[in-house]
Amino acid sequence: MEWNIAPHSRVDLHVFSGINFSGERRLSSIHPAGGLQKSRLKNFKFRSIAIVGHPGTRLTLCTSVLDIGWETRPWRSMVILKSDGYRMKDGKLAIRIPDLDWLDKGSAHRTDPDFQQTFPQVESLEGATGWTYGHSGSLSLNDNIKQIRIDRPK
Repeated sequence: MEWNIAPHSRVDLHVFSGINFSGERRLSSIHPAGGLQKSRLKNFKFRSIAIVGHPGTRLTLCTSVLDIGWETRPWRSMVILKSDGYRMKDGKLAIRIPDLDWLDKGSAHRTDPDFQQTFPQVESLEGATGWTYGHSGSLSLNDNIKQIRIDRPK
């Protein structure tokens, strides 16, 4: 797993090998002063994710390891927004993605197979709006994430 982490980022990622937060669970933590602290995601194939962080933090899941040109391959971004996430018991803001390939509410516990739709499609991160968007292709996001990018767009 390749990581591209903006300075001063604070995020916890809970990833699951199955859709709807099922299967094996693994955790990665990114701290402002030390960057990536604990990660067991190397060669781990996952299909759902819960993201805990500060409002405005953007996480992008990429199927390419390239630093330049990754936007030509399938990818998906999620932005932690108060309006689309949920508050955890400890007060932290989080969003859930029960299936990487389909659009659900940011607070969804399960994907709804009767109303499956794709997330909004964009060509690049520039000018994209909403809490989630990306670029689909012939390669599924499920089980194919090779790079995680974390930043705070202005």
